[in-house]
Amino acid sequence: MKKISTILMAACLVVGLANGQSQRYVVVEEFTGETCGPCASNNPGFNAKLNANSYTLPIKYQNNIPSNGPNFYAYNTTDIGNRTSYYANNYSPHAFLDGNVWNGNAGSFPVATLNSRVAATSPFTIDVTHSFSPTHDIIYVHAVIRATQAVTGLSSLKARIAITEKDNYGYTSPNGESHYSDVMRKMLPNGTGTVLPATWAVGDSVVLDEQWTINVPSNIPTVFLPYWPMLRAVVFVQNDANKEILQGGRSTVAAVVPLAAITNLSTMFSCTSSLDPAVTLTNYGGGGNLTSAVIEFGITGQAMQTYNWSGTLAAGASTIITLPNMTLPGGGMQNFSAKLTSINGNPDYYNINLNFSAPVAQAAAPTTSFSQDFYSTVFPPVNWILNNVDNGFTWTRSAVGGFQMNPGGSARMNFYNSANGQVDELLPYTPVDFTNAVNPQLTFSVAYCQYSNENDRLDVRVSTDCGATWSSVYNKAGAALSTTAAQTTSFTPSSASQWRAETVSLANYVGQPSVLFSFKATSGYGNNLYVDDINLTGVTSVHQIEGVTSLLVYPNPATDVLNITATLEKSLPMTISLTDISGRQLFQKNLGTVSVVDETVKTTDFAGGIYTLEVRSGDAVSYQKVTIK
Repeated sequence: MKKISTILMAACLVVGLANGQSQRYVVVEEFTGETCGPCASNNPGFNAKLNANSYTLPIKYQNNIPSNGPNFYAYNTTDIGNRTSYYANNYSPHAFLDGNVWNGNAGSFPVATLNSRVAATSPFTIDVTHSFSPTHDIIYVHAVIRATQAVTGLSSLKARIAITEKDNYGYTSPNGESHYSDVMRKMLPNGTGTVLPATWAVGDSVVLDEQWTINVPSNIPTVFLPYWPMLRAVVFVQNDANKEILQGGRSTVAAVVPLAAITNLSTMFSCTSSLDPAVTLTNYGGGGNLTSAVIEFGITGQAMQTYNWSGTLAAGASTIITLPNMTLPGGGMQNFSAKLTSINGNPDYYNINLNFSAPVAQAAAPTTSFSQDFYSTVFPPVNWILNNVDNGFTWTRSAVGGFQMNPGGSARMNFYNSANGQVDELLPYTPVDFTNAVNPQLTFSVAYCQYSNENDRLDVRVSTDCGATWSSVYNKAGAALSTTAAQTTSFTPSSASQWRAETVSLANYVGQPSVLFSFKATSGYGNNLYVDDINLTGVTSVHQIEGVTSLLVYPNPATDVLNITATLEKSLPMTISLTDISGRQLFQKNLGTVSVVDETVKTTDFAGGIYTLEVRSGDAVSYQKVTIK
């Protein structure tokens, strides 16, 4: 077969030389970006136009317009910057057809112009092949540029090589794109290119041999490295005097197996040390049906287990697999990891499979208290889990804290950069005992603004079966969630007026012995959300202080009055006081030696904000945050 292919190539070459013309392959370069909203909406139609013509060679430069992308742009800023400067590009999505034949918004790409350009012959042919080192970390490119017509007077002729990734799946960027094609990964030897002769006789040729060691930068996760079976080389001849591209050529990708991955872990909690992990297996496509896979899984740092899956999973489909039972090594949060080591009987090199991980935890024994002020710089807080399935922008700690602003702390969900539809959860894995609860309420502070009219969502959920099922107790999005006017810059609350106190009744859960909470954020690619001052009231024995069998502080947030009730095992000296964030004591009362407390504090004269309630019983003291509207 190899000999036949060589003869055919030679025959085609002879015809080309005899006729003095060559079929033109058109290079279409696009400046697009991971943070570019219009790119996400225009690229599907633009790509369809390019893919409809087999003589089109796309190159996509993932640039920093309107802002730096976390993956492709961060991986190779130098070459992207070089091509950006070359074309003086200042917007996205901006496409260039053969350099100077046409340029404009990719959404209005002219198919007729493309077809006309394809029909115009070229004075060159370009044959391109590539290969890899045994460990697939070096790509070798071999290209032969040959003149099929005489060429003279082109003193600014350059040859450029772009290593592109044919398809990239499994990564959802901030603008919502999850399938990337023809992404430029490296220019060889660089963006400037290689100088070519100004004069060519028919049959003259130039041979280019370049190589690239696929680098592993420290500024992006390994999962986002180029997938070597999807790499190919686009070689083109360009006249720098007027930027016209005279011919292009491209090698063929080596991918022969599906691009599959473990994409989710739906089992985060266990009420015992035993866990049955349920993972999602996805076939992104690129190599037909997925019929078998070997999954290596376990707790990071422990011995891994192996599971052999078989079935039929079509391109674009997913299935949930419950892996064999495993034992969690002790209480607290652990890190579950899984990877595919084999696909359809072949070794799997897809980078996204190399480090899938997710937090898992054995739920602690139920407690009778629940509060979080995010004062500590540890994040997620102790005994909390952050579930960030896409490894993208997610919940982080902000130094801005609730109504008291600074100093303080809060949890920030970065909707400003998070891709549309992405879900991130922040949740404590210690359940609360509602057996003896009386009028339980969840209170917290929220600050949020839209970018324009997006529907970023906060959903507070409750589970009574150790996370197997969840019920929503608070669900707001978009304008209903907003606490201040929309803005197009990244939102950080700058005053207490940009916060709102929320109160959620949990009366339906009275009597439940184990209640878990989750703060679930779903991105609309809008603006940032902040949550602070999380507190639970109405649960018996919230504060374990000397001799106190129950202590209730309500309503919280308070508007007119704050009620404080307590029952003691015996008579003890009791005092209560309220202190503002500056440490100034605004209220103090000695209740004497009592066995029952039923005190009402008038709060109408207090400024809105966060206060600390101090309750002293004998030699013990308890502190509780109170919000006054």
